[in-house]
Amino acid sequence: MNKDLAKIKLIYEFNPSSPLFARVAESELESGNTDTAIQMLERGMELYPDYISAKLVYIQALAKKGEYKKVIDKLDELKPILNDDSTINYYLEKIEEEKSNIQNNEDEITRIKKPLEEDLENLAETINKAKIPPIDSNITPKIDESEPRGKQFVSETLAGIYLAQSSFKEALDIYEKLIESNPAKTEYYERKIEEIKNMMNN
Repeated sequence: MNKDLAKIKLIYEFNPSSPLFARVAESELESGNTDTAIQMLERGMELYPDYISAKLVYIQALAKKGEYKKVIDKLDELKPILNDDSTINYYLEKIEEEKSNIQNNEDEITRIKKPLEEDLENLAETINKAKIPPIDSNITPKIDESEPRGKQFVSETLAGIYLAQSSFKEALDIYEKLIESNPAKTEYYERKIEEIKNMMNN
């Protein structure tokens, strides 16, 4: 940003009713902030309805937004004031440029979007063709006991769960492992083991 523009923006910031609004809006437009530029221009033109430079920037902003009907209306309003075909033609050329840019952008989006949509359609078709067997909730997976397992998680809670399910052998295994991992509670675990053995014998 050049120093002059920085000063203009600073003045406008402190005095939004300043006629410098057109220059600040033009800067916003150049930075791609079209909506901000349009808002500034519309507010400013309420205070300065005959400000031709502001109207010309406004026409450019409308062209960037693709609002060509409004652009033509505004140019028609300016024709008698400007009385200069070369200026009108210059802005008409700029509008055509904007139109072309917008069309090119839309074409590029369509070019990218089309293969993506085709990929999604192909994926959906593949999924539809895939034969996925129904899941039977009554079937429980079989575990091959002959295969060595990883380190088994042992805890009193797990032993208690096995006991509640009357899985006595599993509960016994857990308590025996707990004696090894927590010798301080050996006496308690041995009592539990005796209780389980008694349950198994009854």
